[in-house]
Amino acid sequence: MKIFYFLLLLCCSFTPLFSQNIVTMQAAIDNFADDFTSRFTNKKIAVVAFETDKHDLAVDFIDTMIGKLIENNLKKNRNIEVYERHRIEYIQRELDFSLTGKVSDETVKRIGHFIGADIVIYGSIRKGNSINEYQMTITATEAESARIILQKPYTVRLIYNSHLWTIGASLGTSFISPLVIGTIHGTVAPFRYSFLELGIDLGFLSNDPLVTNYYSILPFAHYAFFLPFEKGGWYVGAGIGYLHSEQTKSGSSGLNRSITFNVITGFNILNIINISYALRTNFADFINNKLSIGYTYRF
Repeated sequence: MKIFYFLLLLCCSFTPLFSQNIVTMQAAIDNFADDFTSRFTNKKIAVVAFETDKHDLAVDFIDTMIGKLIENNLKKNRNIEVYERHRIEYIQRELDFSLTGKVSDETVKRIGHFIGADIVIYGSIRKGNSINEYQMTITATEAESARIILQKPYTVRLIYNSHLWTIGASLGTSFISPLVIGTIHGTVAPFRYSFLELGIDLGFLSNDPLVTNYYSILPFAHYAFFLPFEKGGWYVGAGIGYLHSEQTKSGSSGLNRSITFNVITGFNILNIINISYALRTNFADFINNKLSIGYTYRF
């Protein structure tokens, strides 16, 4: 009987842990926007701030909320107008408030008066009780009176910065020819969780003792999918390049020009180190590997 009571107590103790509804920030925003657009119509809405110490997170919150509200308005025909972020940034400069700061009643009224918004939406996030668990609150406030008309709390796990914008340089090898590869590259990420990489490989030397002179140039373009973590992320993708190589072997010169198909994968570590691997081939007479490590600046 004592064992039965002990097990019952243990189950009751753990029930709150398993009953917690932990969601991503995207899911929380979707839930709030769905609830909001089911209640309100014929309104002008400004999504103005997200109280956090991470600027990228605030921008992500604002952009995602704006996008979801616009999407819901188109689907449900609620006749709401949502101000784009460039207008919010203009208000920020004019009224001197921060996208990452706390929103007071006075700020809400000033924003409403300045652009004619009916409702102001903002959020805040605080560290929770466990690793990568946060308490997030999203609030919709009537601009004229600063009265809260909808407020919802969420327990969230963050998916870290999903955009990868970088410039960098690395040094690597193909283990054959070229033996040494220097790379200059950059990534642009107009969409979340993926990026376009542009760069150029400069190859030198060969491990073939009969090759006395070797160099290669390979400009490339890759598109990759990106899985972020707290400081960095993992990526995998594919693309094309154009190989131009020349070598002198046994006294005769050889020239190779061909379009290559490239498969890539790698890690961005601590937002400053890039480790990558590429498999490159022209499906005819050329196939090699490239392993490289280098410095990257993420912005």
